[in-house]
Amino acid sequence: MEAPSSLQTETKRLINIRPLTDNEKMLLVVLGIALVLFVGVSYILTPQAEKISELQADLNEARNRVEEINVLLARERDIRETRDSLAEEHKEMLERYFPVLDQPQIIYLLNDLVSKGSFQVPNFNFDKPASETVSSLEVRSMRVSVPFEGRYTDLLDVMESVQSSPKKVKIDSVTVDRVDDLNVGGSMTLRVYSLEGLAQAEPDVIDIPTFHNAGDVNPIRSFYGFETAAQLVQKEEGEQGRIINNFESKNYDFIPSHSYVSGSASRTSWCKSGKYAARLEYSIVAVREENRAYLDISKQNIQIAYPPDNLSVWVYAFSYGPGNIGVRVMTQNGDVLHITGANGVSWLGWNKVSMQLPGDISLYPLKVTHLYYEVPMDCDDFGVLVFDDLSVLHVRAATAQEAWREEPEYFFYKVEAGDTVSSISRKFYGTTRYSSEIMSNNGIASGEALRPGKILVLKKR
Repeated sequence: MEAPSSLQTETKRLINIRPLTDNEKMLLVVLGIALVLFVGVSYILTPQAEKISELQADLNEARNRVEEINVLLARERDIRETRDSLAEEHKEMLERYFPVLDQPQIIYLLNDLVSKGSFQVPNFNFDKPASETVSSLEVRSMRVSVPFEGRYTDLLDVMESVQSSPKKVKIDSVTVDRVDDLNVGGSMTLRVYSLEGLAQAEPDVIDIPTFHNAGDVNPIRSFYGFETAAQLVQKEEGEQGRIINNFESKNYDFIPSHSYVSGSASRTSWCKSGKYAARLEYSIVAVREENRAYLDISKQNIQIAYPPDNLSVWVYAFSYGPGNIGVRVMTQNGDVLHITGANGVSWLGWNKVSMQLPGDISLYPLKVTHLYYEVPMDCDDFGVLVFDDLSVLHVRAATAQEAWREEPEYFFYKVEAGDTVSSISRKFYGTTRYSSEIMSNNGIASGEALRPGKILVLKKR
């Protein structure tokens, strides 16, 4: 075997490396750890911290934006409520005054105010219009002299009627002389007011109607039941009547006839005329002889002084129903009468329901206190009806529409626990895009929770 050469020996000697000391090993470990930490901090922790800081800033900005939006929404609700309140006050103020100082309109009103018993007024004497400040408001006024003769009790009734007039009329002075043992005579000075200029620019103001070219008709003939507040007049297809409640103000309530009848009364923009109507929601378990859902309108203090041809109300039906629609009145003796106007809801959409009031004049004045929906015993029912334009008519009764052949366009749904508008839309229509329609048709505000048992009107599709 050959001996290794000198070159091989020298190469082995050169690559012979001494082992690392313990200190050198520790230094390498520390250097590796420092390198890992540097890489982690520089390329992982620092970018993550910056990202978290950016996200936190975005979150704070979003929260501030949400707070601003909530403040704006709260202000919007307050503004809307204030606007509605001011609109109601504005409407009531306009209704209290004549649109203009028009003598035929004033005579039309005064003729009813002074028609009490034996009270006789031969004529009305008008002064020139003048300006007057009433509660910091510049209004137009006119003095009217009313000579009279009649019983003293009738004079008191006339003065009370003037004080409660739906239009602004004030008693300036009264002069009374004795005529005989039963009668007195004298003169009464009244002052009537108008918002001339303001009322003419207001499209919602409706004048008291006057007669033009009426032939043999008395141009100042009074209409019946002046004690009521509304002065709107309806002229439609030859039918004339005076609207005694247009349901524009929420001055009505729901009342059940017994504990197994539930529901509510609310204002709705689904109306026949004007801006609002009354929405009667009912759920009736018919276990009694009388099963009625009442719309209490007694706060209106609606009185009818003399038997009219009939009383009518517009009713919107979303579906057919087995119940009767009627009116509850109270006679001057305090007796309560229920008068049915429609046996069964046999129409869809709007229909005028007429009710024949008693012809016995001894029962008058009648006070109209409630409208109602009634079902027979053991005939449970639930649904929604809309009432608008309760009127006293003096012409033929409106005939019911023959709509049995039509397919109902709407159906009712009673809300269950856990229901939302979106879930109801998805349940019946397979999508949530009809949520706004459901809210609009049922007067549901954005964010409002649905009450279990509430009855919704849903459109068929």
